[in-house]
Amino acid sequence: TCMGPTLVGAWRGYPFMATLRPGRVNVLNVSFTYLRGPAPKKLRQARKTMPRGCALSWAQNRVNLVCSARDEQMEGLIEAGMDAVTGLLRSCSTVLSDTCPLCRRGSCDALALVNGGYVPAHQSCCENHSHDAVARAEVNSQQGNYVTGWLGALLGGMVGAIPTILLAILAERITVWLCLLIPLAAYYGYKLLRGRMDRMATVATVVSSLFQVFVMEQVIFYTGIVSYLGIWPSVPASVAYYFEVMDPGDMAADMAMPLLFVILGIACVFGIIKRTNQTVTIDAGAMLDSMTDLNGAPLPRPEPAYAAQPAQTYQPVQPVQPTQTYQPAQPVQPTQTYQPAQPVQTAQTYQPVQPVQTAQPAQPVQLERPSQTSWGGAPQWDRPAEPVSPEPEPSAPAAPDLPTVAPLDIKLPDLPDLPETPTLGGGEQK
Repeated sequence: TCMGPTLVGAWRGYPFMATLRPGRVNVLNVSFTYLRGPAPKKLRQARKTMPRGCALSWAQNRVNLVCSARDEQMEGLIEAGMDAVTGLLRSCSTVLSDTCPLCRRGSCDALALVNGGYVPAHQSCCENHSHDAVARAEVNSQQGNYVTGWLGALLGGMVGAIPTILLAILAERITVWLCLLIPLAAYYGYKLLRGRMDRMATVATVVSSLFQVFVMEQVIFYTGIVSYLGIWPSVPASVAYYFEVMDPGDMAADMAMPLLFVILGIACVFGIIKRTNQTVTIDAGAMLDSMTDLNGAPLPRPEPAYAAQPAQTYQPVQPVQPTQTYQPAQPVQPTQTYQPAQPVQTAQTYQPVQPVQTAQPAQPVQLERPSQTSWGGAPQWDRPAEPVSPEPEPSAPAAPDLPTVAPLDIKLPDLPDLPETPTLGGGEQK
């Protein structure tokens, strides 16, 4: 089965995966995966007997064949090299894996491209795995969050830098192998906090990994202050003191080696940190496209659960046609003529109210028989007490009438003029 530059199938009963790099000289890389295979000694002997233009290499549970030739020589060289490798595997009683890498169970019924290798697997497992992977990718594309992703990348990078920091403080050295953990931890931190898995995931991983170089430098500088000065400053004070005492040349010299190791770590794991939702969708499709039976015959392709369904074309809504014609409402014809209301006839004549009968005058009070007093006197008649009339309130006495006095008419005599009296000193008399 050919999938672009990748070719998968079975050669003489052994599954293989090949990748072609066309050019002036074509290069074909073929890999065979097995459970138990030839010993390294057998492989070294077989490498010497390979056809010219073919090279043999091996790794754990895998043999790689590299063929290089021009177009006219490529076909014959591939056949010779493939026959040599499969003959080696058969002579060493190579055992292929019968365990599905997805469910870890046996009795595989197909061959598929799983986790970078063309291995036996279950057809149902491959279909379910592809469908679930693409469904998760679609959900992440819709609900992924860049903010939480960046936060996860920063926190993950700090966690991945802890082994490198401890080794630098305790042993005063760093290794590139521990620096591999920094970009890996940043990538999975971005993924763990549900960041959107697109190109931003790779950018956040790289930026977080480079930022950890500065973090490691600050942690090492802080421990130096504690060790030599015996004080525990705050983190902002420590950073401010770092920029105060260090010049740009010293900073570059101190961070050059950690920065180089982190860049090498990013390059080593770049194939992992560049995986996005698009990559997951492509891998799911490649898994289904590569499925064959155990003899290498292609299997019928199932319905592509991972492929986007074509959008439906919605037709414009047609106007609703009336099923019947509605006639205008006819005026309501009165069914009967209403006569004016007749005056109400009284059923009976009411008699005038009879005058109230006055009560009969009270009967005279009968005197009771006389009773003897305890003093031996004459008998006393018990008679009812006479009602006591209230006494009138005294009124104020009237004022007596006073006699009228006539006015007096008195005339005074005229007085003579008095002579002027001289005053002493010539002053005016007052």
